[in-house]
Amino acid sequence: ASAAVLYGLILPSAQYFADMGLSLYEIALLPILCNLVILGPLALREGLWSRRHIPTLAVYGLIGAALQLTQFGGIVMGLPIAAAAMLLSTQPLWSLLLGSLLLGESITGRKLMACLVAFLGVAVLLAPSLAGGYRPAAALLGGLSGLLLSLWVVWGRRCRVAGMTSVGTAAGLATASAVWLLALLPLLGPLGGWARLAPDLAPIQWGFLFLLATVSGTVPHLLFYTGMEKTQASRAGVILLLEPLSAALIGIWAFGQALTPNILAGGALILASNYLLTRGSGDP
Repeated sequence: ASAAVLYGLILPSAQYFADMGLSLYEIALLPILCNLVILGPLALREGLWSRRHIPTLAVYGLIGAALQLTQFGGIVMGLPIAAAAMLLSTQPLWSLLLGSLLLGESITGRKLMACLVAFLGVAVLLAPSLAGGYRPAAALLGGLSGLLLSLWVVWGRRCRVAGMTSVGTAAGLATASAVWLLALLPLLGPLGGWARLAPDLAPIQWGFLFLLATVSGTVPHLLFYTGMEKTQASRAGVILLLEPLSAALIGIWAFGQALTPNILAGGALILASNYLLTRGSGDP
């Protein structure tokens, strides 16, 4: 839950850097490299990786790289942040299915009810911002990001079940994602300026990028993977829906946006879904 609150900074940060003139590729890659500044030395110093984990991390890195490109791609193409968050938030339903298929997690009535209540909460929370139209390709990328986010959640759980530590998982994801993004760069040529890698930032902007990457990436990753040691992927998928609620509250605090009835109602539904998911002993 703490990770989800901090993850609420991701999409607003992407919009901020897109407005600054960074390309889609730069928005996807640079925060990952900033994460590695902290996570890489920790993982290397403590010897947290082993050869048997490399195939798992390679797959996880590919999922992470694709997620970066799709969730930010929609925003760069003009998809409103609210719409992007709405489409991204379809992931609990995917996580419920994929957690069952890939990890053998049970699908209970309570889990399914929690997913539906959470999705309804996100819809209520973001509905007023969805009135404007946007390009179908941008919406398609946003929808694909929901599926990829669920794969990211499920594979993160798989890494923890395989015996990786939270630091090792976070650092392994960042390393593998960066490698995949760099390897894919020659194939992204048809994207033109969206695939540019020549960031023109002032020193203070680099500092701000590093700060945002740390607060919205490094720290919540460590919190998330620590929690995933004992939290099923299907549960984590719903808990992560605190992210759009966090984004709305950040908008109220930082940008003076109004605390509207839909924010109150949507937030209440999201919190109710978390209660449904976590109350009682339930499933492990």
